Amino acid sequence: MKTRGFTLLEVMVALAILALALTAIVGINGNAIRAHGFSKRVTVATMLARSKMADIESKFTAEGFTSEFDQKMEGTFSDEGWSDFRWEAEIVKPEIDAKIASNLVETVGTQLAGQLGGDKDPNTPPGLTTPTLDPGSITSMMGPLIQTQVNTLVETMKKSVREVRLKVMWKEGGSEDSVDVVTHMVVLAPGDGKGQE
Repeated sequence: MKTRGFTLLEVMVALAILALALTAIVGINGNAIRAHGFSKRVTVATMLARSKMADIESKFTAEGFTSEFDQKMEGTFSDEGWSDFRWEAEIVKPEIDAKIASNLVETVGTQLAGQLGGDKDPNTPPGLTTPTLDPGSITSMMGPLIQTQVNTLVETMKKSVREVRLKVMWKEGGSEDSVDVVTHMVVLAPGDGKGQE
């Protein structure tokens, strides 16, 4: 019996299959390493954003909202040991449309008139009448009161509420990546430590 070895063609095909498999494995591992690095930077950026948001909240809780206009702030995280990360914050005053406020007053007046107005109670015994109020007179009577309350609410919101948009950025390769965070802050009275997020 003759022992037979592999032919050159069989060896070349086997080496080609091995080369393709190794190339695929190296590519997968390279992508996994890049994904791990990106994930680490996103995690760091998220923690830095959380820290900076707490700093911003503390500042406004102590000082209040000092500007009637939108504000912008920016800086780096060099003090925290992450000099390749930087941040930008925009503090936006809410825009409350007067039309929305007047629609709210109208809706509340209509609902109030419907609840207090001339609907007869089905549980009232026959022959007994219940006093009814004219819906138009209720709306005209309560409208100014409701309007005053809504105006006070709108002015309080303009002074006490801000939207904080924080962006933490870092360079990765030739591009810049970022993590964006948005929250709303309410500071009713500066310095009392009762600001709410």
